[in-house]
Parts: sequence; structure tokens; C-alpha cells
Amino acid sequence: MIQELSGSETKPITLNEIHQAENSYTLWQRNLNIPEAEYHTILESGLSLKAEGTVGEIRTFIESELITSSFHPHFLIEDIVFLVQTFSELTESKKIKFFLSTINNNMCRRFHTDCNDLRLLCTYVGPGTLVLPEEAIDRNALHSGKENEEIIIDADKTIYAEPEDVLILKGSLYPGNGVRAAVHRSPTIEESGAKRLLLRLDTENFGNYGL
Repeated sequence: MIQELSGSETKPITLNEIHQAENSYTLWQRNLNIPEAEYHTILESGLSLKAEGTVGEIRTFIESELITSSFHPHFLIEDIVFLVQTFSELTESKKIKFFLSTINNNMCRRFHTDCNDLRLLCTYVGPGTLVLPEEAIDRNALHSGKENEEIIIDADKTIYAEPEDVLILKGSLYPGNGVRAAVHRSPTIEESGAKRLLLRLDTENFGNYGL
């Protein structure tokens, strides 16, 4: 059990509930105290970082890319490394695929599933990923290529990840019989000019990138 995670929460969180057969996703709602200046500087830089390695290797990479003589986003770095460590333990994967980027387009507008086993998403700034609980999905419409309006049975049940929330998504490669991968999509932001600061973590067992 993973407990006592970072941020302002003191209540134990069990992200490992993702391993229960009936769960296609888990959501940890957080409220961090990361200074706005750290977010603002990174958003304005328009960065996009990719790496693969152990927790220690990813920490070294992040620090080399983000820390300068005039800018040290200490709180953000510590939270990212914490999430990499947490995800590594959750998935029992020694090497993690890391992606941190500013996003200003709509990415994947259609609800879909991913061809991977497990993925962690945290939108530090801006709208987060949308997820459908099982009772709100028409999977026949999903698999036959229909549009969102036909995939969604009950729009009122849509889950909206808020800034700084941690979302774990189960993919179609998750081991076991009868696995139902998480049905999700990225938020629509392009029309409004909004920006997102997105962290995505994957194991080595992955396929497409749905954000």
C-alpha cells in the first residue's frame, strides 16, 4: 500500500487500488503549495522534456534541464520525483518513461483507450484529463469508431481531473482476463488559448500516447 503521499493531504491514499479488477482508473485529488512563479516560468518557456530511466536518472535529467543560475523550481522537481518514485513502486517497473511538456492544443479530443499497461497523468496547470466511469460508456460505440456523443451514455458522470490531481489509467495491455481499459480524453483548450503543464509517466510496456 502506498500511503502518506506529498502535498497538503494527510489522509492515506491507496493508488494501488488500480490493481483491483473492477477499477480502470484511480484519481488522487491534491492541493499542493508549489509557488506560482515556478509554474509561470516553465509555462512561458514552452518546454518539452522526454527521458527514460530509473528514478535517480530521471531526477538528474530533470535537474539538469530545469535548474539554471536564476531559476530553481525546487518544489516542482521534488513533486515530480516523488511521483516517479510512486509510479515505479506501483508498477514494479525499474525504468520509467518520463514526459513533461507545456500543451496548447487539444491533443486527443475523442474518448479512447491506450495500448499500454499503466499510465500516470498529472496536469499541474490547466484543465486535466477527462475520464468516463464504466456506467457512462457505450463500449460498442467506442470500438466501432463513433463520436463522443454516442460513446457517452451519461455526460453528468464524466470525471474531470483538476490541476495537480494524480490520475492512474489502466490500458489494454494490463495483464489479466476481462481487463477494461480506462476511457478518457484530453481537455479542449485550443479554442480558448489556455495552456497546460502536463506530466506523463509510462512503464516500458506501452503503445500509443493519449493525453
